[in-house]
Amino acid sequence: MGMVISLFITLDGIASPDLAGQSNLFPKYVAKADSSVLVDSITYLYGNVNFTHKDLKIKAKKGVITKDKVIAIDSVDVLSRGSRGKGELKILTDSCEYFWNKEIKLYNGFEAHKEHELLIGERGKYFENKLWLYEDVKYINEADSMTVCGDECFYNLDTNYGIMTLLPKFEAHTDSIEITGDTIKLFSDTLAQVNRNVTIKLSSIVCHADSLSYFIKRNETFLYGSPWIVSDTDSLGGDELKIILNKRKVDKIIVGGRVWGTRWRF
Repeated sequence: MGMVISLFITLDGIASPDLAGQSNLFPKYVAKADSSVLVDSITYLYGNVNFTHKDLKIKAKKGVITKDKVIAIDSVDVLSRGSRGKGELKILTDSCEYFWNKEIKLYNGFEAHKEHELLIGERGKYFENKLWLYEDVKYINEADSMTVCGDECFYNLDTNYGIMTLLPKFEAHTDSIEITGDTIKLFSDTLAQVNRNVTIKLSSIVCHADSLSYFIKRNETFLYGSPWIVSDTDSLGGDELKIILNKRKVDKIIVGGRVWGTRWRF
C-alpha cells in the first residue's frame, strides 16, 4: 500500500512541524506514493505517485512538491476535468511542472487527448482549458479525418478554436486536400481559414491565393486576393475563386471578377 501524504498530516496521523509552519504557503492537496522524503519543506515522492488538487490529477513515477509547484517526472499522466461540461483532457508526457494557479508546463514531448482530438508537441503549456504547443506540433481530428501541422499552435479546448503558425499545413483526408500558408485558423470542424502565401493541392490542380476559406462539412473552398489555378493543361485566375468538391474530385470551379485563362495543351 502506498504512503498517503496530505497537507500537514503524515501516514500515522501526526502533524509535521516542518510543514505546519508553512500552512499559508500550500493549498489543500492529496498526494500518494510508495515512499517519501521531507527536506526543508520540500517533499520528494518515489514510486506510484498520485497527486490530486481540485479538479486535476497527476500520476508519475517520481514527484517533488514545493511551496510554488509540483514537479512530476517519468511516465507522467495528467487528467483534467473539462470546463462547461466539455469532457476530460488527458495529457501524457515525460515531465511537467504544475503551479498552484493551475498552470502546467510540459516538457520533453507530450500528447493531449480529448475525445476524438489529439494534440502533439515537444513542449507547451496548459492553462484554463487552453493549450500552447511548440516544436513539431500536430493537431489530429479523427472524427473528421483532418490534420494540421506546424511549429507553434494555440488551441482553445472549450471553443475548439485553434491557430497554427510557422510553416503550417492542413490536410483533409476525406477530400484529399493539402493547404499551406503563413497562418492557419481552425474553427471547430466547420471552417479552416488560411492567410498569406496560400497554396492548395487537390486532385490534379494546384491553386495559389492570398487567403482561403475551406468549409469542411460543405466541401467548398473560397480563394481571395488574385487567386489562380494551374493544371496539366491550363491555368485560370480572377479576383476570387470557388471550388466545389464531390467524392474527392473537383466538381466545379467558379471564377469571379477579372477573369483570365491560358491553355497550353488540348
